[in-house]
Amino acid sequence: MINRTTTAMDIIGNLTLTAGDGLPAELLDQARRFIELYYDDVSLSDLEKLKTMDLRGAALAHWMLMREREPGTPNVRVYNPNFEQHGWQSTHTIIEIVTDDMPMLVNSVSMAVKQRDLSIHLIVHPIMQVKRAEDGELAELLERDSDDPAASAESVMQFQIDRVTDQQALDDLHDAALRVVADARAVYEDRRAMQSVMTKLSDRIRAKGDDRTEAAELLDWLADQRYVFLGYLELTLHSHNADVTLVPEVDSGLGLCRESNRTQGQSLEAMIPSDSLSFIQSVETVSLTKTHVRSPVHRGDHMDLISIPRLDDEGHITGKHCFLGLMTSGVYN
Repeated sequence: MINRTTTAMDIIGNLTLTAGDGLPAELLDQARRFIELYYDDVSLSDLEKLKTMDLRGAALAHWMLMREREPGTPNVRVYNPNFEQHGWQSTHTIIEIVTDDMPMLVNSVSMAVKQRDLSIHLIVHPIMQVKRAEDGELAELLERDSDDPAASAESVMQFQIDRVTDQQALDDLHDAALRVVADARAVYEDRRAMQSVMTKLSDRIRAKGDDRTEAAELLDWLADQRYVFLGYLELTLHSHNADVTLVPEVDSGLGLCRESNRTQGQSLEAMIPSDSLSFIQSVETVSLTKTHVRSPVHRGDHMDLISIPRLDDEGHITGKHCFLGLMTSGVYN
């Protein structure tokens, strides 16, 4: 039986055998530190299934991917390792990701893998506190609980999945991983802005009085950690002859509805029925419907669309405020 200390020492082994005799001493120390952090949360039973040489080689391969990264840009590699080329081998296809740490990453990448009918055999996911030089070169790996203000948290993820040999399928996995990270980042960065928009709309509805107070209270209730905000978009009504449609306001998109995310992922029409006459004409103060599109992040359920009409002084529809997200489990309970 092995324990975690002896396992870490075995994996570190003689790093020069794998890393190469030409590795400078300071990089050798950094590689050693990386391996110590890399497998810290992996169960010993999972480590025991794999050869020490392959565990060491896998960690060093991921360290090499991490050594240089532009701020805000994920590093992603999908490959089938072989000893001659990569210094280690596996019967599985490997997805390696290095990115800024944020919520939803592991679940979201796992969803993308499973949507392709592929099984996941092992996930390695340390969160590392790092310092980088201005050019993005990895300068230092700190303790996990470091509070150094110059450090930033980076998510280092390895997924070992069913072996994929078709190059097109490997490229698809690579692109999917990049999309998932981009979507997770957009959602994370815009989460407070989306919540703020809903709160302002609630205040605006409440100020109108009459029978709309209940609708405002519903929005407040959802915004209070009962709705996972994934996207927001403001739409304006456009008419041409007898045709009417809702057109996105420039730069109004947040989260999944950012322009950059819409062009890479699901189309706007798939997420929001902007050409549906019944949707356009609905004057319900707050409308909740299920979309036909599954969330690409967090949880693979069909997204919940919350729409609020934008009205002129005479009560005619001029547009819509649309939120995309997921109800939390507490809502259903």
